[in-house]
Amino acid sequence: MGQGGEPVNLAILTGYTMPPMYFDARDGEYYNRTVDEAADFFGLSRELARELNDWNREYQKTFNIDVPQDSKFESEELFVDCMFF
Repeated sequence: MGQGGEPVNLAILTGYTMPPMYFDARDGEYYNRTVDEAADFFGLSRELARELNDWNREYQKTFNIDVPQDSKFESEELFVDCMFF
């Protein structure tokens, strides 16, 4: 539930150079928002917000800005750890 107690759809997305949280904060705009914005809006615990920020940082590290098509995890283990935290 978002602020005001009405249901709000939240999507957690993977996208390079974009915040991972996607929802309408009751401002009529669906767009990507930071983990901290989502934590404030949904009342997420500090620990969960920290874990989501860590997850996003690890994912963003895989981006190769010079050759985007070469963006990848260094190993399958890192991929699994990041995608299924």
